Amino acid sequence: DQAWRDLAQGKPYAHLHFIFRIAGLYAFTPMLRVFLKHTSRRLLVTTVCILLSLSMLDSIVNAWSGSELSAFVRFGPFMGYFLRGYLRRDRRGSKRTLLGCWAMAMACVLTLAGGTGLLIEVFGYRPSPSPSVMLFDFVSPVRVVFAVCAWLIVVNTFDEEWSRSKLSKFVTRWLAPLTLGIYLVHPLFREVLYLSGYDASWPHILIGIPLISLMVYLPSVLFTLIVIRIPGIRRIVG
Repeated sequence: DQAWRDLAQGKPYAHLHFIFRIAGLYAFTPMLRVFLKHTSRRLLVTTVCILLSLSMLDSIVNAWSGSELSAFVRFGPFMGYFLRGYLRRDRRGSKRTLLGCWAMAMACVLTLAGGTGLLIEVFGYRPSPSPSVMLFDFVSPVRVVFAVCAWLIVVNTFDEEWSRSKLSKFVTRWLAPLTLGIYLVHPLFREVLYLSGYDASWPHILIGIPLISLMVYLPSVLFTLIVIRIPGIRRIVG
């Protein structure tokens, strides 16, 4: 019963919710393309602001009510992100803007960590959606600000000059085709480690986070490199 319930809510496993979100966004892409072709930049900015504002408000309400979306509309809160990416896909900012984005991104990280710790102290830990982890929701106000800053950092850091570097060629030729495969398979190695008694707090959290991350992602990369060589699989994970 729980498996069918999770599937109906669009979360068959912790990280596979994205399948339902992407499917919904892709379904609406032809309609959005017509809208973007005929709209003004001002109306597009207004639309993005409205969509993200509604998503943030929905996130807050869901945290307190404990309600969740079904698989059929799970993509809805991400419409604002989708159009926001289009809006700023080619925009370049000044060095001052980039520094401001870095400062705001770091402030968001501290807010997420400190704020969540405080909320858990007050409300106790409960899985999402709940007040204790409301800041970690994908469209919480803090996460929206962080996402916008992170996007601007990436767009302005990895520019045309960087794309001509040797490191860029390595990333685009070898690592980029593996990203979806790594995303799909990394929980397998994480769960194996967890069931074996190794998590981010082992042997100490300051050591455990980078160590366990390495122990999860390195075999994920190697596993994906092997799997994509199987005929037909590369189309799925590449």
